[in-house]
Amino acid sequence: MERLEHSDATGRTITLKIKFSDFRQITRSKTLQNYIRDFDTLHKEVSEIRKSIKLEGTRIRLLGVTISNLETDDCADRQLYLFED
Repeated sequence: MERLEHSDATGRTITLKIKFSDFRQITRSKTLQNYIRDFDTLHKEVSEIRKSIKLEGTRIRLLGVTISNLETDDCADRQLYLFED
């Protein structure tokens, strides 16, 4: 979240990556209707994704959170065209 704030960006897709001690790996993602603007929203959504994964009795080697589907202030509401007029 701190990196997003420093770059004046927001995102809509959250991806949770989990690598287990046996190097098995899973990823789960969720795309939101609105852009993520604060840590509380990010935490709530990551917690919901985490609750949907059965982790009892497993050992986790790596846990990562990624935010994508980004928008920055300098490209907001700007229509891009395939061909010049």
